[in-house]
Amino acid sequence: MIKDELFDSFLEYLSLKDIVLVEDFKDKQTKSDNIDEEAVLKQLLVISEFDKRVMGYKGYMGKRLDNKTGSVVEQYKVNIKRLKRYLKNIRMNSAASNFERVILKKGNDYLKRAESCISEIYNAGYMDIIQRSMKNTEICLGNVDFSNLRKTEKIEIISIDKCCYNNIEMDCFNLLSKHKRKGAELDWKLLTEKFCEYADLSESSSRFILALLSYPYEFMKCCNRYREKSKDWSEKEYEERLERALLKDGEILL
Repeated sequence: MIKDELFDSFLEYLSLKDIVLVEDFKDKQTKSDNIDEEAVLKQLLVISEFDKRVMGYKGYMGKRLDNKTGSVVEQYKVNIKRLKRYLKNIRMNSAASNFERVILKKGNDYLKRAESCISEIYNAGYMDIIQRSMKNTEICLGNVDFSNLRKTEKIEIISIDKCCYNNIEMDCFNLLSKHKRKGAELDWKLLTEKFCEYADLSESSSRFILALLSYPYEFMKCCNRYREKSKDWSEKEYEERLERALLKDGEILL
């Protein structure tokens, strides 16, 4: 019963902010696989409104909200260390597969790209962003895609399962990175700048988001999976996944 009461208190807080939890969006909605810049701009505006309204909540929702502030950047740094070790191991023992031959050929360039993104993150005032987020008690929805968040008379949400304490730039990143990896061809710089305008954030926040978007996430993920053999895939499938990863990461935006 206590858990239910605590959960209800968070829903009550959302309700006071004109945010409601619904079972689904029964009427017509924007499809995630068919978007344009106008649709993304509208969604970024809704995201910024949600982030502003829930900022400052310090209560409970069944359990205390997870604090994921800085977690993505820290994971990106870990991935760099893992790739360095992997490349060193391949050079010492020679490539044992076509996958490793591709890694040996392209890995150093992607390593430099990843390191450049981390440097830009810190140059963009990353520590100041973290301090601001903690001071303001900023909260991210996490799942900010069209299928989970929209605005009619009120802001409507289907699931708050990924709600967490985090700097609000991450909600913009969550939306844009998803569609960038899907191959959408949008003006990422413009979209990032507009979100920062909506959210009253500085130019440094725009640089921070663009650096995150430029990080070779898919390449790193594919290397980690191959090294750890975390998926029951054939050598051919791993190679095909790596090819797709190179396309998904696209060009650096910095």
